[in-house]
Amino acid sequence: MTSNSRWSAIAIGILATFIFQSTCSAGPMNTGELVTIDFTTDDSGRPLTHGQVISTLPDVQLSDSLFEFGSFVSISTSQGASGHLGAVIFDSTPGGPGETLGDPDVDLLVDMGNILTLQDPKSPNNTDTGAGANGLVFNNPDDVRLPGAGSILFEFVEPVAPKSVDIIDADKGVGGEVVLTDIFGNQRTYTIHPHWTFDISKDGPNGYATLLLDELAAQDAEGAGEDQIPGNLDDYATVVDLGLDDQNVETIEFRFLGQEPDGWSSFGIDNLVVQRRIPEPSTMALISLAGLVAIAARRRLNRK
Repeated sequence: MTSNSRWSAIAIGILATFIFQSTCSAGPMNTGELVTIDFTTDDSGRPLTHGQVISTLPDVQLSDSLFEFGSFVSISTSQGASGHLGAVIFDSTPGGPGETLGDPDVDLLVDMGNILTLQDPKSPNNTDTGAGANGLVFNNPDDVRLPGAGSILFEFVEPVAPKSVDIIDADKGVGGEVVLTDIFGNQRTYTIHPHWTFDISKDGPNGYATLLLDELAAQDAEGAGEDQIPGNLDDYATVVDLGLDDQNVETIEFRFLGQEPDGWSSFGIDNLVVQRRIPEPSTMALISLAGLVAIAARRRLNRK
């Protein structure tokens, strides 16, 4: 290798290292568009339907002919001590299929359209409609009512900055966690304590609340503090942060734990809002500069 080409290679290596460090730095990012995952359509724009199983890496032994997500985010599940039948779409519209078909789950009728939950193994009957339609569809979608059922994992193709998510039916008997993990392995865990929201079928509206995923303080909701002494955070959403870089999050895990002594129950999720990141202008300039150096080095080699 000639002296010129050697120095060109060194320059490219230095620039590449600097670009990587700039892209993965824990500092402020140049923010991009807000994306809301509301389970109305899948990654391909196909409408999602009541009872549809949502999976890209299914951990349950069910024959699903359709994978709905994967181009922006992958959605998978893991089994807990008691188990479940996978992530499922539930239409929360009053008067819709969630109320009129099968055994209605009235505490999920919060009028938010499609929501996502874990399917109760007590309702296993399903139909595979084929890959051209909606794949595997449960005849009676219902949230799991067992302790430690498992979790739903959102894994993003590119790092994102999580903003918020709607938690549905986190009433008495509910115990859950929302765990954010960044590209360095650092985590932030939000613990949803029982009675954070009302049960809309018993206590009235709203039956859901928004959990802010960029907030480090304890968060109350419509049910928080109702039956607790002032200052007691037992029914708030609390947080433990272990150095999370919340601008570079790669996974969000929803853990369905259940909670005694009020009976086991779970919750639903909707409107997961994240912000995509775009490269800093300085990083884009470095990328362009590295490209020019590489082109110049190749031209020198071709002339020899």
